[in-house]
Amino acid sequence: MSLVFVDAVQGRSLQRSIQTAAKRFPNGFAAVLRRAKQRWLLYSAEQVSLRAAHCFENSPERQGIALTLVGTRYNLCAWQDNKLRLYFWGEEHECQFLLHQLAANPNFKPALYLTENVSGGLAQDVRKLWSTGISAWPNSTNKKRVATLMPVRRLNARGPLLVLVLLGLLGVLWYGYSSYSAAKNAAAITPEVSQIYQQIASSRAQPTPLFKLDYQVQSLLQRVYGWEVDQVEFSPNRVQYRLQQDGGLNGELRNFANAHGFLLSFQNNRAVLSRSIQLPDSVNNPDQLSWHSVTELSDWLDERLRLWLPNFRVQVGARQSEQGWQSQPLMIEFQNVYSSDLLTLAGILSELPVALEGLDYRRQGEQITGLLRLTAFGREPE
Repeated sequence: MSLVFVDAVQGRSLQRSIQTAAKRFPNGFAAVLRRAKQRWLLYSAEQVSLRAAHCFENSPERQGIALTLVGTRYNLCAWQDNKLRLYFWGEEHECQFLLHQLAANPNFKPALYLTENVSGGLAQDVRKLWSTGISAWPNSTNKKRVATLMPVRRLNARGPLLVLVLLGLLGVLWYGYSSYSAAKNAAAITPEVSQIYQQIASSRAQPTPLFKLDYQVQSLLQRVYGWEVDQVEFSPNRVQYRLQQDGGLNGELRNFANAHGFLLSFQNNRAVLSRSIQLPDSVNNPDQLSWHSVTELSDWLDERLRLWLPNFRVQVGARQSEQGWQSQPLMIEFQNVYSSDLLTLAGILSELPVALEGLDYRRQGEQITGLLRLTAFGREPE
């Protein structure tokens, strides 16, 4: 699987985005995608196929999915309202996971483009998830504007080009977006005298794996007849699911708990499944990480949420500063969104120096409403 970064760009922001791409992947590859007078920068650490990107550029449909097999890897592109929503290059099981996440949005009704070499279970899944027929793969309508993959260094040397948003996926490739890059702060800091630094160095609460775990657990729970997830609660070291009984048997839920490492209890007429977890480090190596201030981080996050997840809102708490280091509570509220939106959120958060404090949400049919609590870390501006 390759991590692919994508973002819409306007005007002069293109050159800044190319510079960010060059810093992130100095030996990587990038391409500029164009559609409906909009541009996107797509880049990765390794070469990726652009076959699905060419379909995106030339399809007449406002919503669509392009899926092709190139060698042993699948190339998937999805767009909605003429905006690039997902770009993927990787294995079949990862591709299947993403397709199911896209199908969770009832407003997404894409035209389907599949090449002839996409067959078997993956092709069957696409046809089951969307009832529309398979459209003919479009030809390039403007040869001069077809996206071309080239080294990031070459793009950076050419001047203005395009920007990027992360399409990351936890352990699978995740649809999401992240163009966060940080400016280095040259101020000398003695780690031993800064409690905030110690908090950063010891924090094991990177939140993005939780979203993958949540998807996997709830997919399995859907197979347990007669039980519906009502509420989900996450902490840095524990997950908990509260379920309502709807004709299900206690014994079947107990079998599920034993098979997947959960403890089962019953509280207030609800079943409770709980399990201990261990998250990765929030920041792998604070001394080698480039930094923004927490204010710049929260502004960037607010901008990305408004762009990609308009039903999510970020609120900031009181900022703390010590010896040049900063920390600040962040709260992300969401209301009447879909589970697939949490995967997008995971992609946005995956590159940020943040630690999970807690996640709580309630499920109402296919939609969820809740609150994600984080601590953001940063450096004092020079």
